[in-house]
Amino acid sequence: MGKYFEKSVKADVATLWFDYPGEKVNKISPEVLEELDTLIGECSGEKLKALVIRSKKEDIFIAGADLKTFEAAFGKMEIAENLIERGHAVFNKLEALPFPTVAVIDGVTLGGGTELALACTFRIATDNPKVQIGLPEVNLGIFPGWGGTQRLPRIIGLEQGVMMIITGRSVDAKKAFKLKLVDSLVPKEFLDEYLNRFVEKVSAKKGRDDILSKRGATTFRSFLLEKNPFGRVFFFDQAKKGIMEKTKGFYPAPLIALDLMKKTATVPLKRGLEEEVRTFKASLRDNQQIAKNLIDIFFAQEEIKKNAGAYEKVEAMPIKRAGLIGAGTMGAGIAYVITKKDIPVRFREINLEAMGKGYAHVSQLIHKEVKKKKLTKELGVRQFHHVSGGLDLSGFNQVDIVIEAALENIDIKKKIYAELESVLRPDAIIATNTSTLMIDKLAEGMRHPERLIGMHFFNPPEKMPLVEIIKGEKTAPVVVSPAVEFCKKLGKTPLVVKDCPGFLVNRIFAAAANEAGWLLQEGVPMKEIEEAILSFGMPMGPFTLADEVGNDIAYKAFHVIENAYGERMKQPQMAQLMDENKLLGKKTGEGYYIWTNGSGKKENPKVQELLVKAGGKKRESSKKEIEERFVLAMVNEASRCLEEGIVPSSRHLDMALLYGIGFPPFRGGLLKYADTIGSKEIVDKLRRFEIDLGRRFQPSPLLSEMAKSGKGFYSP
Repeated sequence: MGKYFEKSVKADVATLWFDYPGEKVNKISPEVLEELDTLIGECSGEKLKALVIRSKKEDIFIAGADLKTFEAAFGKMEIAENLIERGHAVFNKLEALPFPTVAVIDGVTLGGGTELALACTFRIATDNPKVQIGLPEVNLGIFPGWGGTQRLPRIIGLEQGVMMIITGRSVDAKKAFKLKLVDSLVPKEFLDEYLNRFVEKVSAKKGRDDILSKRGATTFRSFLLEKNPFGRVFFFDQAKKGIMEKTKGFYPAPLIALDLMKKTATVPLKRGLEEEVRTFKASLRDNQQIAKNLIDIFFAQEEIKKNAGAYEKVEAMPIKRAGLIGAGTMGAGIAYVITKKDIPVRFREINLEAMGKGYAHVSQLIHKEVKKKKLTKELGVRQFHHVSGGLDLSGFNQVDIVIEAALENIDIKKKIYAELESVLRPDAIIATNTSTLMIDKLAEGMRHPERLIGMHFFNPPEKMPLVEIIKGEKTAPVVVSPAVEFCKKLGKTPLVVKDCPGFLVNRIFAAAANEAGWLLQEGVPMKEIEEAILSFGMPMGPFTLADEVGNDIAYKAFHVIENAYGERMKQPQMAQLMDENKLLGKKTGEGYYIWTNGSGKKENPKVQELLVKAGGKKRESSKKEIEERFVLAMVNEASRCLEEGIVPSSRHLDMALLYGIGFPPFRGGLLKYADTIGSKEIVDKLRRFEIDLGRRFQPSPLLSEMAKSGKGFYSP
């Protein structure tokens, strides 16, 4: 018995049981590869009918390569290259065994785990709902480097194999069987009995041939792709367009993987594997920083799951029923997210028309999932039946939490809390979805301010993963812990932040959005500003985003922030003019852009008229100036948030911006990116901007101190 594998032999069938010690999951490290290599060598000299590889972990086959080992190899390229070569050698040796090999998948298998399974002759999956098979490496800035780019397309067909690799998507057991990624799908409870029969079958040549003959191109479409060179050219061109549309070229890994699979689509497997090794090494050398950033983010995600911020953890009351005040876009979106987890939701609205719109919005979101086949019609109907509503608070005495998603008006919100306190159970939580108003201010006048907490979902709540949990001065620990656990149950990433106007994400982003507005008001063409921000990697230009959110909503939210922080958060006059002239954005058809058919847009000439009123004169600018003013405004405000203890660490802050505004992951996070510039250079640039543009660019005390000491945000 080895450290990682337990070997047993019965009736000339060897079984290797994988059980990585001290870990919840199995992963492939250099030590695992060495032990596996030794065991494969042993088995090759024995008279065996078959070799079976299984996991002793519950719901896990192999989670992938040990990323900590891989991360440690950055900067030491020979270590990373040796790891790739070693993995290839071991998996090739497994594939070359003189008897059939079977991978038994009864849970998650990703990355290197999937590549090990692909090197086996056959794969069996159970109907365990936890089964998930995929090659997600492109999400980490790399691509499958242990044979995945070569074996997967040969097993399930070029089109499906390529698409799984360049998207990094995983499939469940049922889909894997349909794709012929697994050769058999069996009920979990009958696995052992079926496995014995399967091994007996594949021990004979006829049985092996019967299964292997079912693989490969089986449709006319797949035949055209795999046998017709013109079909292949068309497919790879379309796939490249799809990658560019999604990644804008910022993430090279899927493009490199696609080019590799295009080159090797018709060559023998051995040559393809050799080319994969060469290409992987070259890619890692050229794109090491992006891969390092994305792997760092992966670990940060895992850390945030365990540590949602600074709060006293107490036993959390389970939330089984929820109430919602307001059935608008945010309220209905939150209701959809909650009911998706089989938790009943009751709305309260001010009139039947608003209530009807809320119901319709939830229904539309469910219908989209059914249409995409992510949800069955039956489950969709069940989810919708979890929604109920009324014009009063009837039924609210049964809920565990109420989320208020009313207008951003402090008086309206306070009135709602007074009503709620008169009907809710004493232990029920009152949460507000406010995006800017301080919890302490909202709690003034409440009989029990300790039950109020901020629970800020980002728009649209059905898509955005982050929820800011804001604890006020009086918010009780027995309120914070259930709120955090509730968000986790909803599949969201909760982050506990300290109470302040704008909280964390909106406060930081307000500085950047205002700067984009100042650039526009100074006369820099809107198109140039949008293009510069997009070329930096942001998912949307600032004016497109303002139109999407609603210029009235953005103006009012940033006005709260301006009142709190003064000159450095002063909005340009254009923001007020857009609101006063009802150029509210997409919802009214006119904002910074004129919107047609809900998606098409062109610049609105009225904006130029308003710019004249605001004193704007066309001037030259550079992409560098636009980018620096936009990004450094965020860095400066982020450093103030750290100074004030709004979040406990730079990593928490970076993850909040990645999840909350889509800060480009390939840059590693706002503060991680700032460290690549250096604190001294940042302070020098801010001081130059301060001289030219005003006190809003005055460097924060923390940044100034860092510049003197030569430290960065991630310095030990």
